[in-house]
Amino acid sequence: MRGLLRSAAGFAAAGVLTLAVAAPASAHSDLEDASPGPGDDVATGSTTVHLLFGEGVEDDDEANQVTLEGPDGDAVAVGAVSVVDDGMGVCVATDALEPGEHTLDWRVMSVDGHLVQSRYAFEVSDGGEPADGAACEGADLAAPEAADAGGIPTPVLAGGGAVLLAAAVGAFVWRVRSDRRPGAGEGDTPA
Repeated sequence: MRGLLRSAAGFAAAGVLTLAVAAPASAHSDLEDASPGPGDDVATGSTTVHLLFGEGVEDDDEANQVTLEGPDGDAVAVGAVSVVDDGMGVCVATDALEPGEHTLDWRVMSVDGHLVQSRYAFEVSDGGEPADGAACEGADLAAPEAADAGGIPTPVLAGGGAVLLAAAVGAFVWRVRSDRRPGAGEGDTPA
């Protein structure tokens, strides 16, 4: 019984430590401003997207991604992500946007080493405001390329965390069961 209590106390301490370490990590590069932004109505023909973050973004071509889905559900061609605003934002060139609701998925690597991602929708219409592309002027934006309609994949981090949690629970259950078996800790030979 003493072993069970020790194991439970150890797992409780590990859980508290995990929460204490994870809490400060929530201050990653949150989206602070965008053009077009969530819920905006932008003019037909807009060709740039600018995202501004509260913390720095790494210049990582593989991690940083922006994908765009048009009103028909098809992918809109988007160029490679360029880091701008002294590392606080990103810009991409897009094909001219057509009228209808668009969904933008973004993912960036924070300077703290964590992937941050989200999605939002905005409207494109003939009466919409022109997208504010001033922050992207002067940036070396890659021409839009045919996009993969699959969107941004969910990071493996969540799956890895689930595997670690399952392993910890399995180890705990194994420990409890081994403590309860008759003769646990004794030799297998009769006395």
